Amino acid sequence: MSRFVDVVFPRPLLHSLTYLKPEGFPRLAEGQRVSAPLGKRTVSGFVVREHDESPAGGVELKPLASVVDPAPLIAPPVLAFTKRLAAYHLSPWGEMLAFALPPSGRIPGRGRPRPRTPASPQLSLDFASGPAVAGAAEAVSEKAAAGGFAPFLAWGGDEERLSLYRRILRSPAVRTGGVLVLVPEVDEMGAAREWAEADPERPAVLVHGRLTARAKAEAWSSVRAGRTPVVVGSRAALFGPIPGLRLVIVDDEPHAAFLQTESPVFDVRQGAWLRASAEGAVLIYGAEHPSVAGLAKARDGGYLHRLGRSAAGPRVVLADDGRSRDLLSPALEGGLRRTLAARGRSIVFLNRRGYASLVFCPACGFIPSCRKCGARPSYHKREDRLVCHACGAAAVRPASCPDCGGRVLEPRGVGLEAIEEELRRLLPGARLARFDRDLAGRSSDRERILKSFEAGKIDVLLGTELLARRAGVRRAEFVGLLNPEAWLAFPDFTASERAFQSVRRMLRFARPGDGEAVIQTGFPDHYSLRAAALGDEDAFYAAELENRRLLGHPPFSSAAEIVIFGREARALGRRARALASRLAASPEGPEVIGPAIVSAPGGKGTKKIQIVLRADRSETITEVLGRALPRLGGAWRVTRWS
Repeated sequence: MSRFVDVVFPRPLLHSLTYLKPEGFPRLAEGQRVSAPLGKRTVSGFVVREHDESPAGGVELKPLASVVDPAPLIAPPVLAFTKRLAAYHLSPWGEMLAFALPPSGRIPGRGRPRPRTPASPQLSLDFASGPAVAGAAEAVSEKAAAGGFAPFLAWGGDEERLSLYRRILRSPAVRTGGVLVLVPEVDEMGAAREWAEADPERPAVLVHGRLTARAKAEAWSSVRAGRTPVVVGSRAALFGPIPGLRLVIVDDEPHAAFLQTESPVFDVRQGAWLRASAEGAVLIYGAEHPSVAGLAKARDGGYLHRLGRSAAGPRVVLADDGRSRDLLSPALEGGLRRTLAARGRSIVFLNRRGYASLVFCPACGFIPSCRKCGARPSYHKREDRLVCHACGAAAVRPASCPDCGGRVLEPRGVGLEAIEEELRRLLPGARLARFDRDLAGRSSDRERILKSFEAGKIDVLLGTELLARRAGVRRAEFVGLLNPEAWLAFPDFTASERAFQSVRRMLRFARPGDGEAVIQTGFPDHYSLRAAALGDEDAFYAAELENRRLLGHPPFSSAAEIVIFGREARALGRRARALASRLAASPEGPEVIGPAIVSAPGGKGTKKIQIVLRADRSETITEVLGRALPRLGGAWRVTRWS
């Protein structure tokens, strides 16, 4: 009988710990939970190996305390892929396994779920199913029938992608196994379930973070029992016990919500690749505008399928407001007035909540910080409060400057509330509504506002990215975009891609053909904004890929961002410098950029320092960080691009 057991814990530890297996303990399986002493406490961990290899150095080992589960609660394929996913992201495997654990520790298959019965099939004409869609569906079906892992990138509009998905879901090769559909937003899951139930004999179940533990446990019970072979879900659904997985769909592939930045850190897109490859399933990434790296990889790998060119959009004007002091340019104001006179509907986008992005003292330059997390709070005029959009904390605006006693703190940086105030002044007869987290934070509020807009009870709807991410909103005769260059200010190499994606997403809200849109920006000549305005996807991707090639950014390299957290600035700086030195001294010769202070908040009193690592090969990043990070100590997070 084996004498030793390696255990990983749901703690920030990159390695397993070895324990003695007491006499009388049963044989333990990988993934089975046991309790063991860790420091001064006894905690639960996951068995990852049982063996007879004595530890080097004569270390005195502690015995296991007890067996928690009679059998592993996590399926072997999930165990295998979580190990690879944790290794790729340098995330603790124990935390990844805890994330994959069934709710409340219940063993899937013991609940009494009530799966939803799909609607009866109806005759529908699929106008989006052209030759390109049919060809892509045939290629996917052939791969699914042959068995084994095969990736695809489906580049096309919503109608084309959904037509492709429906065809594949009805194909005999897919109907014999499980299906996982991953979508980024919970609000989109109802619509996704409708098309995911393309086969009326194969109902779908929703799995997302808003479910109660009981509801989630019942959902997974139904899936494991085979009653609901199709799963539609968010990030957590990636780890579910789906028997006989044959197809994985990741729709809206470039969406930022697919990256989980809290521990355990992981990218759903990378995780979907690893899980599909581990289980021999077909993987489809779908996007109207694919990520730059995803498009380049699909082209190089020969798995890109373009489902059709973008349809004609609205007439778009780029209005330069670089020298104007008015909140609204003449072009944008004129478009709103014309649309209002014609009794049409308008949507105005500005991705900044509140009245102003900050307040400051003109006498001494003082800018208030959030007392809870250290971020700069925005000014909300209606409540006359400073609201932190990072942590949600709010405070009364100071009557005078806390630093110098100056009489007033002035607002700077226009927010959506200020645009609403200006529009009420310019268009006194217009019916206005705001769609942001302040006034549409709850699902019921969002539905109420959108129903009013659909019914023609709102003339001008003002929204942030919260509105831009919504599907099924009625197209407007006029759309205005304010300050899209804000996305270009993000301090990473994906800023131009983010700007292009966001502008194209917002322009979709304008009626094609006779619709009109105005992009008000101080950077009208930037290639990402011009390409977005013209709808020239090929021009944007060509320019962006050339820029990344010249600068050595992914996909022409592999990169990782290491963010180190701490409360004491000097100690944090020492840790960062030591890590940077170890990384730079690696024999693989990676490029090390930093350390640099991160301005974004990291929690109450927490400071952050960033180091960027770049190399030609993804494996180099894994090897170098795998040696250096266990010696770092403290809290850290790794985000990767390859």
